[in-house]
Amino acid sequence: MSFSRDSIQILLNKIFSLPRIITLNGSFIELPEPIISLPREKHIPKQKPETKWEKFARAKGIKSKSKIDGKMTYDKNKKKWIPKWGYKGKNKNIENQWLIEINDNNNNRNFNQRTLENSLRKGRVRRNKNQKKK
Repeated sequence: MSFSRDSIQILLNKIFSLPRIITLNGSFIELPEPIISLPREKHIPKQKPETKWEKFARAKGIKSKSKIDGKMTYDKNKKKWIPKWGYKGKNKNIENQWLIEINDNNNNRNFNQRTLENSLRKGRVRRNKNQKKK
């Protein structure tokens, strides 16, 4: 026990004999450069060869859209992030509003703006599915 205590005391005395730097965050001791550099446990990984798509995308200037756009968008009225599409998505914004303004030139009193927006959105979804099939 005394050997450990003496060894720690010698180590601390050597550390505190090094130059100190006093800043607003506290006092720091400047340690000397290491004498022995330890090797890595594993080799530095080799760079993987670029795929054909990566070469093509780099040549054409194509960037990954998912990293740029993301799935969420900030709604200033709700003051929180909401999905762009899907459950409670931004694409259903007009359908979920409690008040919808009707134009004066629309004479049909039975006209429902919500059903129109819903059918337009579903038409876009249908058209997108048809384009994916081709």
